[in-house]
Amino acid sequence: ILECSLVYQLKKTKTWGNLIKSDGKDPGLSDIIKFCKNFDNGAFKEQNICKTLASHTTQQAKTYLDGMTHLKYQGVDPSSIESVANNLRPVIQYILSGQ
Repeated sequence: ILECSLVYQLKKTKTWGNLIKSDGKDPGLSDIIKFCKNFDNGAFKEQNICKTLASHTTQQAKTYLDGMTHLKYQGVDPSSIESVANNLRPVIQYILSGQ
């Protein structure tokens, strides 16, 4: 959901093209987050959203979600999922509210 929300925001602000690789492939979530946490590129009007994306908790959430998705033996822990959701929810809500 985070990746889809960020892509939606980048397309809405017409900054998605800045991330497309020279071979035409879409960027990965790490590259998307790296781009979005830079306030000066115009992806977000609210600097605190960029600060949230640059925070350690967002990086931890991304690492955890990647592990759940891509690693065969990474278990799902309900309390960790809840923590990740609580950390990322404000960013996603901001994007979906049309800000």
